[in-house]
Amino acid sequence: MSDNHDGGGYLTGFVAGAVVGAAVALLCAPRSGKQTRDLLSRKGRELTDKTKDAFEKGKEAIREGAEEVKKLAGMKGESKHT
Repeated sequence: MSDNHDGGGYLTGFVAGAVVGAAVALLCAPRSGKQTRDLLSRKGRELTDKTKDAFEKGKEAIREGAEEVKKLAGMKGESKHT
């Protein structure tokens, strides 16, 4: 059993629950089929845009972290040779 409690499982469960809850609410709402489809389409595009943005931010954070690790590794290597 892992002692790693980074909150990833909690966040995944929360997002999945929110998506399911929103889908049920939309399907039970008193709207015509076309209105519901239009709403789902719009919300889907919004979710896609937000996901792409979050992915890009995550990639940038990983790049920055990798650069920091390289700098620290370089400094550690230099201290051994002095």
